[in-house]
Amino acid sequence: SALCARSFMRVLSSFRQFNSIIGFHFRRCFVSGVTSKMKIVLAPNAFKECLSAREVVSAMKRGVLSADPTAHVVGVPMADGGDSSLEVLVDNAGKSGKFVAVKVSDPLGRTITAEYGLIDDGNVAVIEMTKASGLWLLKASEKNPLLTSTIGTGQLMDHALSNKVRKIIICIGGSATNDGGAGMAYALGYRFYDDNNSSIVPNGGNLSSIRRIESSSVSSSIRTTEILVACDVDNPLTGPNGATAIYGPQKGADDKKRRILENGLKSLAELWRRDLGSNVSSKPGSGAAGGLGGGLMAFCGAKLGSGFDIISEQMKLTEKLRDADLIITGEGKIDRSTKSGKVPSGVASLAKSRGIPCVAIGGSVPINESANDDLLSFSLCNEPISLQNAISNASQLIQHQTQQIIRLFNLARRMQQCSNSKL
Repeated sequence: SALCARSFMRVLSSFRQFNSIIGFHFRRCFVSGVTSKMKIVLAPNAFKECLSAREVVSAMKRGVLSADPTAHVVGVPMADGGDSSLEVLVDNAGKSGKFVAVKVSDPLGRTITAEYGLIDDGNVAVIEMTKASGLWLLKASEKNPLLTSTIGTGQLMDHALSNKVRKIIICIGGSATNDGGAGMAYALGYRFYDDNNSSIVPNGGNLSSIRRIESSSVSSSIRTTEILVACDVDNPLTGPNGATAIYGPQKGADDKKRRILENGLKSLAELWRRDLGSNVSSKPGSGAAGGLGGGLMAFCGAKLGSGFDIISEQMKLTEKLRDADLIITGEGKIDRSTKSGKVPSGVASLAKSRGIPCVAIGGSVPINESANDDLLSFSLCNEPISLQNAISNASQLIQHQTQQIIRLFNLARRMQQCSNSKL
């Protein structure tokens, strides 16, 4: 049938590309005499709402060893600054890592318990802002960025600072807020005043009422502690590509609310410049998480960076790639957005710079995204299957697909060695 023919051609194309991708690598290895057991690095992201990154690594490892029991497997569970980043970093820290539970305010001011992590013997705190200020904490009927704030995120930071950490890694994204980080700053001791010199507890809807920012009660530790922000978007604070225009609708903002929110952020940016001497509203990432990216820069002197870069450095991924023969990465969906700071793209980039072939497994891989020059992607689904069945059987499917990849890799390896032996 036409469907079978297309499927066959896709497999054939994948094999040809696979052989092409690894050709140079194997020629190099053969000339060097390096034909002993392979080193395989497994560096996947979590499969959202399905498997943690560590669970994905375990499934991949079973697949590798079932195809090649002699392989040396190095597992590196990864994240990109989004969901599961906290768990990945604390888990990687081993005995020197722990979770800390804190009573904080949720986006609407209700008391909840949220966790952050301590790693590197308590010297580094890891915070996911979604734990305290995430959209997932609200019902659909509760979404209203005029009323929400990042106070809870600031409370997590304040607790971490009380533990005398030297560095805070804060992962932002998935927020229910649009307050420019003013709520976070309030929790850290900043105070906001209106025309009548009355104190304001900031949220997304009252930023335009603020006339003055006071910082005399802020601990000096805010400026002496290194704060790294893991961010995977580059939106400015305001404008057509800003926080409100791009992300406001998903947080519950209609046209009227978006006008209020946009004016509020513009007003706040002017106060940053006048009262704090910080002109950051046009910097890439300042609009991330409803302006929290800009707020962290303005109020805390934070530095924004790629979530993947920050986490891969903590995980020592570059060091673990040394002498690798193959890298397998993956995440729940591999599509055009994967190229924008996601784990498979970041891993593929590191692999390319080191001449190491890289393959990805995705829960969903559109046919036009299955291959590019740097990354060959395979879907974990090898037959028609429902989404629920794919989720329920993801571990076994990943194991099977990894097994097939290793078999294909070894076949290409043998073909390359035979070709070289004839030269």
